[in-house]
Amino acid sequence: GSMNLLNNIRLRNKMFLVYFLGVIAPIILTNAIFYNIITQNVREQRINDIDRAVEQIKNEFRLMVDQAVGLSSFFYADYKTNEVLNMDFTYTEDYVEAYDMYLRSILNNYSPFSSSLQNKTIYVDNPTLLTSGNIGILSDEVREEAWYKFWLKDASSQPLFVRIEEPDGRFQSFSLLRRMDYFAD
Repeated sequence: GSMNLLNNIRLRNKMFLVYFLGVIAPIILTNAIFYNIITQNVREQRINDIDRAVEQIKNEFRLMVDQAVGLSSFFYADYKTNEVLNMDFTYTEDYVEAYDMYLRSILNNYSPFSSSLQNKTIYVDNPTLLTSGNIGILSDEVREEAWYKFWLKDASSQPLFVRIEEPDGRFQSFSLLRRMDYFAD
């Protein structure tokens, strides 16, 4: 039987067999086991890192939305801002003066939030105001914008968070829209 088989093998081959079973095979086996354990650990570490990054992005995003809501609430309920925006300015220089005296500083310096927000625009349907700084006139072009039409469906004083896209459908920005009717009669 098998004893006979081993007797017929040359000594050199027997030594090679012992070497292979005693040294090479265990090395290959332990390497395979270590490799599997290490790749598994690396994968888990990667997944944990990604989870943490996603969590951080989520928190930063939520913070930005909160800041945008806070900023919109400030302008929504700020009497002076609303007063200036609703005045009838017969002369352009009167508006420029009112803008300089009040709106410019409030729009630029209300800055706990301005860092994370790309821009803030108050759109008005008051034709005696000028499009400037952060004031925009509700023109026909603005009324044709997709975001404006979307917002109009239920335009409310509740903040509405929207994703704005380029004409070709690519992501452009997120915006928070809100009707400023706090002081409306």
